[in-house]
Amino acid sequence: LFCPLPLFVIGLFLHSTADQNFTVMFSSGSGVEIRGSGGFLTVTVLLPEKFMNHTQGLFGVMNGNTEDEYTFKNKTTMPVHASPQQLFEFGANWAVENGTSLFTYDTKFLLNKFFYGEKHNASFVPVFFPYEDPADPLVKEMVSLCDSDPFCRFDVLTTRSLQVGSSTRLSHQNHKLLVENLAPVISCGWLDHPINGRKNGTNYLLGSTISFICNQGYELTGPKERICQVTGAWSGDTPSCIL
Repeated sequence: LFCPLPLFVIGLFLHSTADQNFTVMFSSGSGVEIRGSGGFLTVTVLLPEKFMNHTQGLFGVMNGNTEDEYTFKNKTTMPVHASPQQLFEFGANWAVENGTSLFTYDTKFLLNKFFYGEKHNASFVPVFFPYEDPADPLVKEMVSLCDSDPFCRFDVLTTRSLQVGSSTRLSHQNHKLLVENLAPVISCGWLDHPINGRKNGTNYLLGSTISFICNQGYELTGPKERICQVTGAWSGDTPSCIL
């Protein structure tokens, strides 16, 4: 899917670029950034402050407390410095079920594969601690490429691919830069155009202005523009276009 221009759907804003970067913003103020590089995808989830204390799952609890990041469905928690085996159990606990899936399936293959299929293979055991064999020629190349990056080293040893390790290292570096430079983002959420009218503006962050114009034969009642405020709310009331 390549959309050189922004694509508007009710409650959704989608923008993509020629270099395989996608940004999706939802009416709730949440968003997802997807970047493609070397055949791999990096996903960043953006959440507004109003989501505080309202998240659960693999991304943890968004409340400013790092001690309860690993919270199971039954509300019990696991230590932050848990072992890889414990983290695997935590992830399996949040396996998507039919009642919580965002997807629907319209073919027999998809129904059998995902809807009726097993949600979590309990017999699968991943590699927790890959062995670094000094006699393995790949290990020397891995050390040169990854240095001390544990994620890069892990992926090289488990996939036997320096390309995978390089992509992992780059993604990890970008993540660290993002965390260091990320400033709090205030979003007021998506605004619809008035019936029998249109709006100008596609930016919904702090300080952004959305203006409104009515179609010919209609008159605007309410504010001609609304501004995204520091409180995360739009100024003024919802405008209307009347005959």
